Amino acid sequence: MPICSDKELRVAIATGRIAAVTLDTSIFEQKKFRFTGPAIGALSALKPKPQSFVLSGTIAREVVGRHGEAMREASQALLTAAKRTVGLYNVRDPAPAYVRDLVTGGLSPADAAQQQFDAFIAEMDCEVIDDAALVETQTIYSAYFNKEPPFGSGKKKSEFPDALALFALEGHARDLGDDKGILVISDDSDWKAFCEASEFLYYTKALEPGLDLVAEAPQAVRHAVVDWLKDQVGRAAVHSALSGRVEMVDFSADAFATHGAVEAFAWEGMLKGIQWADEPDIDILAIEMIDDETLQVVISLSLVLDISVPVELSFSVYDSIDRDMVGMGGRTVDADHEAAGNATLTLLLYDLGTATQEVEIEETELNLNDTEVELGELSIFEPGDYEP
Repeated sequence: MPICSDKELRVAIATGRIAAVTLDTSIFEQKKFRFTGPAIGALSALKPKPQSFVLSGTIAREVVGRHGEAMREASQALLTAAKRTVGLYNVRDPAPAYVRDLVTGGLSPADAAQQQFDAFIAEMDCEVIDDAALVETQTIYSAYFNKEPPFGSGKKKSEFPDALALFALEGHARDLGDDKGILVISDDSDWKAFCEASEFLYYTKALEPGLDLVAEAPQAVRHAVVDWLKDQVGRAAVHSALSGRVEMVDFSADAFATHGAVEAFAWEGMLKGIQWADEPDIDILAIEMIDDETLQVVISLSLVLDISVPVELSFSVYDSIDRDMVGMGGRTVDADHEAAGNATLTLLLYDLGTATQEVEIEETELNLNDTEVELGELSIFEPGDYEP
C-alpha cells in the first residue's frame, strides 16, 4: 500500500478499510518490553473498537526471546552488583543470589519473559497468527532471490524471519476480505518497503502517532490537555513527574584527557528544566471513561529536557619506568546535557468542560533518544565544573 498521510490513514480507519493493528519487534524494544507501561498498555484501547490487535507468530517468538535475553543480562548485572556490595560491606547476609531472587521471584529469564508476554496477549485480546500456515516456502525464496522487500541488496538470511512475518500478515489481511487491511507500526525500513509494495498493509512508523490515529479523541479532550500543558500548573506537574523518571535513566559519559587518560562514570541525572514549545506536540493514545466525572487519557508528549548529570572523573598517566598507568586522582563535575525524547503520561481528567475541570497525572513513562554525556577534552589540572 503506498505510504499514506495521517489524513489518509484516518479515512481508512473511519471507513473500516483498516481492520487490525500490528507491531513489529522494534516497537517492543523501543519501549523496553514494558508490557504494562502506559505506551504499550494503551493498545487496550483497541478492544472496544472495530480494529483488532494481531501479532505475527514469528514476532511473538522474537519478542519473548529478546525480552528473555534482556532479563538474563539484567539479572546477571544485579547478581554482580550484589556480590560487590556484600564484599565491600564485608557481610555474609543477604546472599547475592537471594537479592537476585527477590527481584526475579526465582523465575528463569525465559520463563519470566514468556509469562509476562502471555499475560499481555490475554489482557489485550491479541490474536497471534500461525505464520507457517499462511505462507508457502516458495513465496519467501522467490522474494529472497529477486531481492524484493524485506530482502534487498546485501540482505541475507537474517531477513527470513521478517519475511515470514510480513507475508503472513499480508495473507491474514487478505483473508479478512472486503478490501480490508492491517495497519503496521514499525520503525524498520525494510518493513516500510514491504508495506509500500503490499495491497493490504498500511504503514506508520511510531506507536504513539499510530494509536492517536485510532483513538479518534474528541476535540474537547485534546483542547483540555493542551491547555493544561500550556498552564504553569500543568507544566509544574509534568516537571515533578519526570524528575523521578530522569533519576532512573542510565547515563554514560565520554571524555578525552589532554594528557594521559581519563575514565568517566555518570551518576543519576537531575532534571533542571523542560524546553516547552508554544504548542505542545501530543498524541492521544487512549481514552477510557472511569466514572461519570472522570476520564483516563493516555498521551505521548514530545519534549526536550535540560538535565544535570554528575560525572566522576579519574585521571591517569603512563609511567615509562614502571611501564604502567599511574593514578593522578580525579574530581566530580556537573555536566549540562540536553536530551530529546517523549513522555507517555496517563492522565485523569475530572469534570471535563466545567469550571471545576482538573487534570492529574496517574502514571509516567520516559524514553530519551540521547543518554551519552559528551564532555570533550579535559585537563588533569582543570579546576571546577565542566561547562560545554
